[in-house]
Amino acid sequence: MRSLAEKKIQALAISVAVTFVALAVIGGIRNYSPVPYWDMWDGYLAFYTRITHGDWTAWWAQHNEHRIVLSHILFWIDLAWLGGKGWFLIVVNYLLVAISVILFWTILKERIGRESRSALILFGAFFCIWLYSWVQHENLTWGFQSQFFLACLLPLAAFYCLHKTLPNCKIPDASSVTWLILSCVLGIASLGTMANGVLVLPLLLIEAVILRSRGTHIVTLALLAVVGPTLYFHDYHAIAAHGSLVQAVSETPLKLLSYILLYLGGPFYYFLGKGPIAQYIAQALGLFLIGSSVYFLYRSLHSPRANSLCLALLVFLLYIGGTAVGTAGGRLIFGVATTSRYMTPALFAWAALVALYAPQLSKTVRSGRILRMAIPCIILLVLMFARQLHALESHKSELFERKVAALALALQVKDQEQIETIYPDAEHVEQISREPIAKKISVFGEPIIENAIKLIGGAQPTMASEDCRGVLEKVRKIPSERKYVRVTGQLICEKSTKAVLLVKGGMVIGYALRGMLKPDLDSERQHLGFKGYMLAKYANENWLGSIRFFMFRPLD
Repeated sequence: MRSLAEKKIQALAISVAVTFVALAVIGGIRNYSPVPYWDMWDGYLAFYTRITHGDWTAWWAQHNEHRIVLSHILFWIDLAWLGGKGWFLIVVNYLLVAISVILFWTILKERIGRESRSALILFGAFFCIWLYSWVQHENLTWGFQSQFFLACLLPLAAFYCLHKTLPNCKIPDASSVTWLILSCVLGIASLGTMANGVLVLPLLLIEAVILRSRGTHIVTLALLAVVGPTLYFHDYHAIAAHGSLVQAVSETPLKLLSYILLYLGGPFYYFLGKGPIAQYIAQALGLFLIGSSVYFLYRSLHSPRANSLCLALLVFLLYIGGTAVGTAGGRLIFGVATTSRYMTPALFAWAALVALYAPQLSKTVRSGRILRMAIPCIILLVLMFARQLHALESHKSELFERKVAALALALQVKDQEQIETIYPDAEHVEQISREPIAKKISVFGEPIIENAIKLIGGAQPTMASEDCRGVLEKVRKIPSERKYVRVTGQLICEKSTKAVLLVKGGMVIGYALRGMLKPDLDSERQHLGFKGYMLAKYANENWLGSIRFFMFRPLD
């Protein structure tokens, strides 16, 4: 009976894991947009422009506090080989999570042994559920955020590889060098993830000293621990808009501690609804994570070489703790709050803690007392599932507004209000977008945007258009813009089309995108509105009534 019950529990766990991953993937699809967003204009398109002009320093250049070299490589691949559509970057985000799940599962097999098949399946399902959690949706669905996953995955792998250099792992001595090289390479690569990556090489040295590694290993890591950070901070400049850790410690130490605890317990803050009570519970759990780490450290230091894997996980938790402290120092000036972007390090930290507790939890599974864990697990799963369902939410309106902003840039319309949906400074992003527009890369290579530049002011195209009844509901002047006005309206016909041509006397005088939310219509017709731009000289009340509307299907 017990075996049958275990099989049912395993099947249920796998089903739940598949559901969580599927929801995360659906969320990624529903949030996809080819329009670069926020930091992507500087760190993605402007970076690529510098590279194409022969400025190779762009690879190592700062982005805020970070040197995102590895993400730059991914950006270059996306723009140079795939036209900058952005889907590749999002796929990479999901693949990095999958690799992280595999790494944690590999660590788990060492922690509890292969013979505990039931526990391995349950923990494997947990890591899938946990690491694909929608609380980190910004990192999953935003093509710019691969560095968040890399800044967790690579350090964890580096600390794990250093653990594998020890003889007690039953590996031939010759392979110890291979594992050391892998650890060093991963530590060096971590410098090119985010600013916290600078901690990895010094922490590898600390880990090697604690584990009493070979003298040559320690000397090698000591050299790298000096050279790596030195190179990182060469020609480095502080970000004026961000805070200072020294200032935070001296002026607001309690707020700093509050921020750190909320950072570490952040996933539970989201699971519990982000209210004041949720914040206190999350901070208490953040304190629990710290306390548990201290407990395992105390136990492991009595016999460090025999507990090398445990210590590798603890060094990783120290790395995440350092990340939390560094983030708090720079972001505390914006208040004691957390964001979806910071949930990835916190999720990794809790996954590492589960791996530390895995032997005790595994004994519970093997002894048949798994039902004792059922109630807390079910409560957590319900809370997580409620948050995971947010992946199904529609973002059509938000994504539509971003595409209209791209249209404004393509037409060189100085529409600050619209462009703010993708970047806070319209003038700056207009300068960045000039070359991508000219080279037709990223969203500016899409026919629906590219055709707008060709058509406005020219003759009505004879192909790929169809006359349709429409209503021009609003014509709005744009401050600091003389050539165009912003127009919104609705096509009465419900045939599928992505663009609308505004035509007068056989000439295209306006171009709009269809998909604008119309809350006054029923759910099936709510996105039949259009929004775009029209030549200002035709925005005369006497002429508006004679404008004709054409559905336009750009030819790829």
